[in-house]
Amino acid sequence: IFLHNTNINRSSTEILKTIDVDKSYPLLKLVDKVYSNLRKSNFKKFWDLLNDAWETKKNISSGIMNDKLKNIENKLKQDSQLKYLKLCGAGGGGYFLTMTENNQPILDSIQVYIDNKGVKAWNV
Repeated sequence: IFLHNTNINRSSTEILKTIDVDKSYPLLKLVDKVYSNLRKSNFKKFWDLLNDAWETKKNISSGIMNDKLKNIENKLKQDSQLKYLKLCGAGGGGYFLTMTENNQPILDSIQVYIDNKGVKAWNV
C-alpha cells in the first residue's frame, strides 16, 4: 500500500455538501462482495470490485475529481503494477492510495506498512 501526494488542498466540507447520497448506496453492496472474494482468495475479483467501488464513488459528487486529479490518476494508471487506487479523504485531494501486488511503489509514493495491529511504520 502506498500514498501518492497530489499537492492539492481543497475544502472537504464543500465537497461533502455536493454528494448525492442515493448514488452511494451501491457501495454498501460492494462491501460484502469485496470481503467475500478476499476471504476466498479470489484476488482478480477482489481487485475488480475495489476498482468498481472507486468508479462508483467518483460519481456520487462532481466535486470529488477535477482535471488535476484526473491527470494524476491517469499517470498512476499507466503503471502496469497498479492493482487499485482511490483518492483518500472526503474530497480533500491530499493523497491517492495505491496498491500493487508486488510491493513496488508507483511514481514517488510513500509506502505504508500495515499488519493485523494497524499501521506499523511509514517510510518518508
